[in-house]
This record gives sequence, C-alpha cells and structure tokens, in this order.
Amino acid sequence: MTSTESAADARTAGIADAPPRSRIPRGVSVESRALLVAIGSVAVASAAAAVLFLEMRVPLSGGLAAGFLDEGLSVGVTAAAAVAVLGVPAFLSTYVSAPRPRRPRRIGHRIRSVVDLAALVLVHIGIAALGLLGSFAVLQDAFLRLALDSWTAAGIVGLVSGLATYFIALSGARVSTTSLSSLLGLFLIAGALSAMLTANDPLWWDKNLSALGVGITASAVIFNATLIVAGLVVVGIADRVAVDLAGWRGGPDRGAAPRDGSASCRWACCSSACCSPPSGRSA
Repeated sequence: MTSTESAADARTAGIADAPPRSRIPRGVSVESRALLVAIGSVAVASAAAAVLFLEMRVPLSGGLAAGFLDEGLSVGVTAAAAVAVLGVPAFLSTYVSAPRPRRPRRIGHRIRSVVDLAALVLVHIGIAALGLLGSFAVLQDAFLRLALDSWTAAGIVGLVSGLATYFIALSGARVSTTSLSSLLGLFLIAGALSAMLTANDPLWWDKNLSALGVGITASAVIFNATLIVAGLVVVGIADRVAVDLAGWRGGPDRGAAPRDGSASCRWACCSSACCSPPSGRSA
C-alpha cells in the first residue's frame, strides 16, 4: 500500500468516525455563538468608547439630567448606549435559529410576529441598559467624585457590554411564555427604578406614580417608554399563550402539535396517530 493510499484511508476513517453535524448538542452551538457575540461586542464597544473618552476624565455615572447630557459623557451612559446598539444583533443571532411553533402565513399573523419580535428586542436591551444605568449610578454614589482615565473607562464599557450581550444572546435562544413573563417583571422594575432615580422632582412620590411620566425629561421618557414596551410584551405573551392552547387542541391552522410522546402531545392528539410510536416498536 502506497503512502497516498494510506493517507486517503486515514482521511476516510476520520470522516467515518466523526460525529454527524446534527448530533452536536444545540446548547453547545448556542453557547459558542453567544461567546463570539460577546467577544465582538467587547472589541467594538471598547474601541468606540476609547474614541469618545480620548483625553478625558470620565465619571462612572451622569449625563441623565434634565437635558440628557448636561453632565457630559459617563461610563454608565456609554455602556447603556453600546448595549442598546449591540444588543439587537446579539439577540437576533440566536433567536432566528431557535425552534418556534409554526404559524399561519397570513398578513395579520406576520404583523403580530414583527411586533412580537420588536417587543422582545426592546425588553432585552431595555433590561440591560436600564440595569447598567442604575448600577453605575449606585457605584458613583459609593465612590464620590471618582473619575477614570480614558483607557480604564473604555475597558469597563467593553467588559460590561460583552457580558450584557452574552446574556442577551443566551436569552434569545430560550424565549418561551414563562421566560417572557419573568422578563416582563424585570423590565417593569428596571424601568420604574430608573425613572425614579432620574426624576427631577425628588418628592414625586408625594403626588402619584404618573408624575414620573409628565414632561419631556429623562424620567418621563424612561417611564413612558417602559409602559409602551410592556404593553407590547403583554400582547406577545397573549399571542404565545394562544398558540400554546391551539397546539394543545391540535387545531389544523393554529400551530403544530408536538410529536415527542409527552403529556402535552397525548393531550393534543390523543385520538390521532401523531403520537403513535415509530414502526417496529410497541406503544
């Protein structure tokens, strides 16, 4: 046997022994994609922040006064802006390949799917951005008059942006009715607390909660945007619940019934053949 034939046999054996691509666990591919997204976000956010912070002393928090940027740039505001921009592709990178129930290809259903997707993106980047703003505001109160050099501030912006986009990408692959309900609660809490922290009137609580949404200040914008996005998320949850219920009923036009032999499968089509075991195996 020649060396060429030996090399060919070795390559053939390697191909035969290699596991099929379809057998790679989906969780591994999602984790790898999320890591790649996080690494890219760190690089982009750090580079952009380094340009913005060039030859500056940067505070941890600030820039969310009545005029939004009256106090100049800060680590918190820059990180929140970076997450708001980079969070969109991070979420879509895993959400588009995640398994979802089939829906009828009608214009109304397509419009609702677009609204649902927009609400999902907004709630994810909203939680991350508002959480960063609140966290850096607390840190600034803990370290009064602290100002970082431009390179340190840029590194922190890149680090927190990478962490935020990593978790956004992971969440995009695991969106469900239950997880979306939990995200809605977190989003409402984050939005309300952010509006309270940025309120111009420190005695807003002496009036009513709606006082946070009066005017065109940062507090009002955050409060009103939180309510609008929360309403879209509620619509998305209702749509997903309707699809789940239709799947349990086994309706022909309202989503596909599961075929895994689970309890929901037996409930959806107990009188049909969709849950029957494969040929050659007894039930």
